[in-house]
Amino acid sequence: GNQEELAERLYEEMDTYNINLQKNIINHFNNTMNDEPKIRGKLLSFLQHDKDKELVIVSTRYFSKIIEPLAKSKIMANLASDDWEVRAISAKVIAQYPGEETIDQLRVTLTDENYYVRYNSAHSFLKLADNETVIEEALTNSDPFARDILLYLMNIEGIISIEKYEELFNQKQTVESIEGVVLI
Repeated sequence: GNQEELAERLYEEMDTYNINLQKNIINHFNNTMNDEPKIRGKLLSFLQHDKDKELVIVSTRYFSKIIEPLAKSKIMANLASDDWEVRAISAKVIAQYPGEETIDQLRVTLTDENYYVRYNSAHSFLKLADNETVIEEALTNSDPFARDILLYLMNIEGIISIEKYEELFNQKQTVESIEGVVLI
């Protein structure tokens, strides 16, 4: 049938449906990459004002394909959500919204208590930061879990081998121990 007519009817009736149907409608808009301004606006409203975790998650996913600058601030705020699933999807999607503030926030979420949040944060960090910055973060981050996930992804992506990382890490340790010695 007529995809435009279907999208229009789904948009008009969306608020009358239960949450599961609303999620399916948002997934439909995501899958068809429907970026009509009124649909973007409605999903931005879900992202910004909805208290239902599932609607926030599916709306966040929509903004990974349909880039909307107004969504960035809410996705960034959701990196600090109480819910790990919201933090994890936000950490994955934020890679679509580059900037220094995004990289700085990802440095924070690299140390998240949840593995999936750390993994998605590291993945996004690798996409947004240059290789030198990523290697430096892996060498200097005091959180062993953050270092491990960065090293794992850098190794998979071919940025640095484990042997080269260990060599750099040992050099860093040596320099730090020498700096700690007071010469008389």
